[in-house]
Amino acid sequence: MEKLILSVALTRAATTRKNGPYLPYTPVEIAEEAKRAVDAGATICHIHAREDDGTPTLVEPLYFGNGGTLAPDESFLFFLETHAATLKKYWLKGPKAGQLETTIASLAGYPDNITTAPSGIFWIAMVTYRNKTLEDLFPSPFLRKLIWRLPEAVRNSNPSKPYGFVIGVNAAGNVLYNLQDTTGQTNWVTSAIEHQGALWMGSNLNDVLVKYTIN
Repeated sequence: MEKLILSVALTRAATTRKNGPYLPYTPVEIAEEAKRAVDAGATICHIHAREDDGTPTLVEPLYFGNGGTLAPDESFLFFLETHAATLKKYWLKGPKAGQLETTIASLAGYPDNITTAPSGIFWIAMVTYRNKTLEDLFPSPFLRKLIWRLPEAVRNSNPSKPYGFVIGVNAAGNVLYNLQDTTGQTNWVTSAIEHQGALWMGSNLNDVLVKYTIN
């Protein structure tokens, strides 16, 4: 008999115990099932991590998923991919429920967070503008590992000049506000929250809080 490579899908992406009562949920349950599969001759165990209550992985792969917010009516979830500089929409309700859409395929900066305003505007904080040299490293795990082995002071140095960047979009991804501070007085923005007619911007890289009055 020829040698075979057997791959076992232990959990599947969106399968729950409604589909099969013995589906493993917790890390311990998944590990036990993986051991049984290997003992039975499996070579590869393919898993989709989930919460202990069985909440499955809905979307993969993500390129540094970073920030998510619900629509005002909770019909969809907007989320960001920092490394891919994208805004994506996952439908939760309605005829498109369960479908994934790319709303903005190429943002001008690296998004770090997104919030929903009472007005229905979605504010996207972008830590800095795009950097081709940095993006060339993303597909290479080897180069990324080398960078993480550099001294912390070197890793934390940012070649980009200080720059403030926040955009406000609607549900369709149309840009309604494009706020940029080229002077760098507002910079490395990682959060933007609208409250009582003003946009409050902060950063986890500095101790400055900025207020912008929305027209």
